[in-house]
Amino acid sequence: MIAGFIRPDAGHIRLRGERVNDVPPYERDIGMVFQSYALFPHMTARDNVAFGLKMRRLDRRATARRVDEALALVRLEAYAGRYPHQLSGGQQQRVAIARALVIEPSLLLLDEPMSNLDAALRASMQFELRQIVERVGVTTLYVTHNQEEALSMSDRIIVLSSGRIEQIGTPLDVYASPANEFVAGFLGRSNVIRCRVLERGGALITAKMESGDTIAARAPEAAPGEAVRLLIRPESISIRPAGQSGENCLQGRVSQVAFMGAFAEYVVDAGGTVLLVQEALGGGRAVRRPGERVTLSWDPALAVALRGALPEADRR
Repeated sequence: MIAGFIRPDAGHIRLRGERVNDVPPYERDIGMVFQSYALFPHMTARDNVAFGLKMRRLDRRATARRVDEALALVRLEAYAGRYPHQLSGGQQQRVAIARALVIEPSLLLLDEPMSNLDAALRASMQFELRQIVERVGVTTLYVTHNQEEALSMSDRIIVLSSGRIEQIGTPLDVYASPANEFVAGFLGRSNVIRCRVLERGGALITAKMESGDTIAARAPEAAPGEAVRLLIRPESISIRPAGQSGENCLQGRVSQVAFMGAFAEYVVDAGGTVLLVQEALGGGRAVRRPGERVTLSWDPALAVALRGALPEADRR
């Protein structure tokens, strides 16, 4: 809809303060990078980048200068004469970015541009693309289903579900304080503990889990007697030998183990509540074994109450 290919059923789309609902795509002053890059196979990298300027009937000298600048921006000057099939996936992506930026758009749209890249190249291109956009200074709308891309590349995140905005905020705000269970599950892995509020003190509550254990969490608006879901991220849970005591301590047994290189992931059964836990493996720390008894604990400020949230299965 923002690009102009689909007409909205209701509401307004404004660009630079002007309503563009009825403006055709080619008049919206928007640069776009498609998921497939959509490079013209019969054109060289230089000709692909120059295409938008030629359609705008810019004179040859100005076109050549701006194309040179765009290719330099994405570090592809040496590949200007190559055709798309002669370029790697990352190089094709940079040609598509240069083609979108060379017209100096008011808005840059990126439609999952990393989806066709392997994991290593995707990681390096995330930083490179952000640097390019920051140097140019263009407002960019980046569409992705990859949580790592969303968190690492954005200044603000909009989480959508079935066309409805669930939450808008900085990456840290959306990750640490999700508006509901859908957002919590979409941005990162999470544990959701169902419990009932016993009492509150300031911004913290004391709540009783279904297992009967009592825990504390951050819930500024929850009232005694209210049923809540507590969100706790796997990396926020500390795992220690069994028998430890203290605030927010649960006893459990490791049921599954996954070695992830720099850290290990454990599935722990804590009295019928199954929790996913991440543990860093630095300093020669050994990976725990299935069946090992452990103590889980966390800072109450890192557990967030999700009031009125619907389970993800109910939102589909």
